[in-house]
Amino acid sequence: MATALLSGAVGVAASGLSKCRRLIARYYFRTILGTTESPYQIDLGVEIRNADRVSVGSNTVIKRGTILNGRSDERRFGLLLGPESYIKEYCYLDSYGGFIEIAGPCAVGQFCVFHGGGGLKIGRYVIFGAHCQVIASNHIFANLELPYMLQGDRARGITIEDNVWIGGGSIILDGITIGRNSVVGAGAIVTRDVPPNSIYSDRAPRLIEGALHRRARV
Repeated sequence: MATALLSGAVGVAASGLSKCRRLIARYYFRTILGTTESPYQIDLGVEIRNADRVSVGSNTVIKRGTILNGRSDERRFGLLLGPESYIKEYCYLDSYGGFIEIAGPCAVGQFCVFHGGGGLKIGRYVIFGAHCQVIASNHIFANLELPYMLQGDRARGITIEDNVWIGGGSIILDGITIGRNSVVGAGAIVTRDVPPNSIYSDRAPRLIEGALHRRARV
């Protein structure tokens, strides 16, 4: 009986502490972010750099260990998370002088890296598996006599349209557009545009155009 009472008391205390932490987090992030829309849930373990350039939409969830950096030379908000964006643990989103714009709803798996140097636009209902990299710039390596790190970057930008599923471990390189209703297979390295309604897979390095529609008719 005593054990049950003690266990109940510990549970109540833990629940109260959790609620207190959420309230502190909401107050803290509301005071430092560029804009926020309630309700939202940002863990205290989230690190936000250049916070005045970060905008968070309603019903956004950002889990612990994630780093957001809103630094931008182009826009008021270098990092804009639309309503119902869900960012899981230990992701890194850096506008890197450009911008990252997520329309939402969106789900981003653990350990994803987004680089917005040339501009990264993500549409509605886009999902990313864990460990994806989306890199919107590329180093120039035209001169073999000059170190690559001194030759600057090219930054054309990346667009991911509505209703796209990016499989875990995928890498999307600069200058790419992924059309709506498409799927990128796990572990794929995307080096060319993906047409709408397509599957892109590294295991068979070709676009399987219209595969989703053919499957639906079977």
